[in-house]
Amino acid sequence: MKHLAVGTKIENQYVIAGSPLEGGMGAVYPCYDIIEKRPVALKTFKSELLSDRSVRAHFLSEADAWIKLGSHPHIVRCYEVLYSEPNTYLALELIAPPPFRINATLRSWLIHGYILPLNEILTFSLQIIRGMQYACTKIPGFVHLDLKPENLLVGADKLLGTKTNRLRVTDFGLMTSLEKSAKKANTIITELESQEPTNYASKDNRLSARVMGTPLYMAPEQWRKQSLGLWTDIYAFGCIMYEMSAGQHVVKGNDIKSLYSAHCKNELQPLPIGTPKLISNIIYQCLSLDPQDRFASWDKIEAALEEVYFETYGKSPPNSGSEEEIKRTDRIQIGYSHLGLGTSYLGMGDLRSAIPFFEKALEIGNLESSDDLIANSLNNIGRIYQLNGNAESAIEFAMQAIEISQKAHDESTEMHYKLNLAVAYKNTGNFNSAIELYNVVLNYFRVTGFTKEMATTLGNLGVVYRLKKDHKNALEYMSQALALDEKHGYRVDEARDSVNLGNIYGDIGDISNAKRYFEKGLSIIQEIGGDDIGQFASLNGIGQCFSSLKEFQTAIDYYKKALGIARNLSSYHEGFVLANIGQSYFMLNDVDNSILNFEKALSLLSNTENLDLVAGVSYRLAMLYYVIGKISEAKPLAKKAETLWRKIGSPQEMEARELLLMWEKNKS
Repeated sequence: MKHLAVGTKIENQYVIAGSPLEGGMGAVYPCYDIIEKRPVALKTFKSELLSDRSVRAHFLSEADAWIKLGSHPHIVRCYEVLYSEPNTYLALELIAPPPFRINATLRSWLIHGYILPLNEILTFSLQIIRGMQYACTKIPGFVHLDLKPENLLVGADKLLGTKTNRLRVTDFGLMTSLEKSAKKANTIITELESQEPTNYASKDNRLSARVMGTPLYMAPEQWRKQSLGLWTDIYAFGCIMYEMSAGQHVVKGNDIKSLYSAHCKNELQPLPIGTPKLISNIIYQCLSLDPQDRFASWDKIEAALEEVYFETYGKSPPNSGSEEEIKRTDRIQIGYSHLGLGTSYLGMGDLRSAIPFFEKALEIGNLESSDDLIANSLNNIGRIYQLNGNAESAIEFAMQAIEISQKAHDESTEMHYKLNLAVAYKNTGNFNSAIELYNVVLNYFRVTGFTKEMATTLGNLGVVYRLKKDHKNALEYMSQALALDEKHGYRVDEARDSVNLGNIYGDIGDISNAKRYFEKGLSIIQEIGGDDIGQFASLNGIGQCFSSLKEFQTAIDYYKKALGIARNLSSYHEGFVLANIGQSYFMLNDVDNSILNFEKALSLLSNTENLDLVAGVSYRLAMLYYVIGKISEAKPLAKKAETLWRKIGSPQEMEARELLLMWEKNKS
């Protein structure tokens, strides 16, 4: 499916603001509604699913019913459905994920082998039930037919007065219309036998447009094409609740036939020893082979779970709150939506577009006195400063965010903010503090099973050891990070860590491997789209490889490609690559072009906190001015380089001092 480019306008109202989240039916794009002034998620579908006119009419009818559901704390709101040749779109409430989750789906919480805490199992389950209960009340006879973790969104916003993340059900009723796109009347078993074997235990695979449901969550009656109803969704809910409680899928199988057999013969995996009896009773009743043996309504499951909650904690479970409290949480959610758009832009390296959304989120957080939203916004603004080369300011913002999370006793969020603080320490040259902090968060991520954050932290340790010139440790940690990226399919991180590995190989003079990893990173970025910062780093790295090979004109060509991207990033990135271009012209004895680029670089870098870079550019420009006889301009720049290098404790201070002494001696 071809992706829409960032900046694309749909019906002169919705502006695409990031890369899509892809699923079995289509894709969901983060967007900004320029008329209503709000972030939205724009969902579109594969053209073949809605190619038939009658199917599209039925789909639009069901989407309209979703719109009529209106607003509820535990459903994703659908604002409108629109047709813009050749696609049909749904404009949905944009749910921003909790900090550092891969996305907003419940799937990002379900790590194989990791059992969710009982409180999360109960509160997430109750929110699913309440969303479904509401839909059934508003639309008599409503059946979802594709209830699964990917269709349950867990937001960064919380139930008011609690630490419980708010969950919403999405994709209401769309499966029934997609099922009508069937062109054949084959029985389900014939159709299943035609499927190629697939690892359904590790992928989100829908059988086909003709078969309703997703294999891991399909009730026996779905497989057998028998009567479907409320009981079908209750079975899927049981599969989800089992997964939260067991850290694995309820059925075992890597192909369609084995999954069919497991569901239809009730060959279910046993729950782990120690699962509370009341929980296991509820799960197994939901998963009964005979629909009549399952719970008769969502109300009855809710009552059973509320009883478990009360017996466990001695109080009633959290609810959505009063009407005014719900309105307040909705306003906070809009703040998180702005944060989500900012994160989308940041993920593409578009820092200038990201910052207004983070600032708007901070404004809403302050207005609503939402500490979580304030801390998250501060942390992301700090990331902007970080990427712009202002590490000192990044430290201030990160520490403010950490202080708020500590007061809230939110260890997970605190550790993620500490990860950003460690990056800032690294960028100020405080390597030992950075390593100490990285090891603290790495141990936490290992224990809690956050593999993506483990990979990020290992990569950052590789970077900081590189800066310490400990290339043995740098290669070891960066290689571990890249191996995790490749294993788990973290493509953006794989690109970044490939570039970082290229930098390490470049440092030790292994130009062949350096160039190979830079090109690998660039290839991934061009394949997946977005990430201007990664593309900049790759092109700049390849330029440095050619410079090391003394192919300076080729190096300049790559640097100029990087420069075209840098102009959309920040003055720091632009100044950085201009300095590289200036150095390459210097090596080609093209003094005029060398001076021109160094002058531009120094002007752009004047406000950066990367003092070593500013000193280096000042020093080179001083030497060039001296060569062409501009001695009065050369000396202040050499003095500036000496002062800056002394400030950061660089041994190059002596080099600048000796240059000044030599000039004084020559003068006399």
